[in-house]
Amino acid sequence: MNLESQDAEVDDVVRTYDVIKAASPEMETWAAMNLDPLPVREVFATRKMTIARDSAGRLFRFAFNITVALGADSCFKIQMFAGAAAEDLARAHDIVRKAKLGLFYGDMWEPHTFTIPERSEGWIMARAFHEPGYEQTNELVRCNEPGCVSEYHVSIRGEEVLHETEGLSDPDGWYTVRAFKDGSSGWRAFFDVTALDSLEGPEDLPILERALNDYKWVLGEAEELNRAARQNTTRKAA
Repeated sequence: MNLESQDAEVDDVVRTYDVIKAASPEMETWAAMNLDPLPVREVFATRKMTIARDSAGRLFRFAFNITVALGADSCFKIQMFAGAAAEDLARAHDIVRKAKLGLFYGDMWEPHTFTIPERSEGWIMARAFHEPGYEQTNELVRCNEPGCVSEYHVSIRGEEVLHETEGLSDPDGWYTVRAFKDGSSGWRAFFDVTALDSLEGPEDLPILERALNDYKWVLGEAEELNRAARQNTTRKAA
């Protein structure tokens, strides 16, 4: 379906949960057994989101689809389209949350046969949603920064995003240390020492020693990421 085509097509496909009745006890039980245990995965596609108006002039966004497979790869998979916003991702997660509670009806979820990674049965939710007209100020951006733990970032009006490594945390919760990178600057190690303020006396020396060792490890990781980035830049310039 191309949402940029005839307005009538938009009228035909739009569905919202606003008009759906409460889940039946039978559906709640089925969803609790079959849907609630499933993990939720997020993937990002190169396909671009589309926006259209229906015959009444209302704005609709087609920014994602959701699949649920019951098989070897059982999960809810949210596929975000290029140009989607953080609000779109939040809406997708809300749909999954409601599906797990039993709001899982045929006018939203259509039966589908999956062939990857193996043949299995499931459902797909591919609908445009009415949007009352918020001004999109952010966009989900796929992260391609080596070393960053985030699969995507929220870019506010095109501003630079903040990358971060997984880092290290003290098992007793005394500190966290990780590396950050923003804009064109390199990776830098940062230390959250808030909890360390309460340490005093020689009995706490092992904690400080662990903190210093972890900081040195993350600092080395940041230096290695920066070295790799410089080498990559040199190769591209050659």
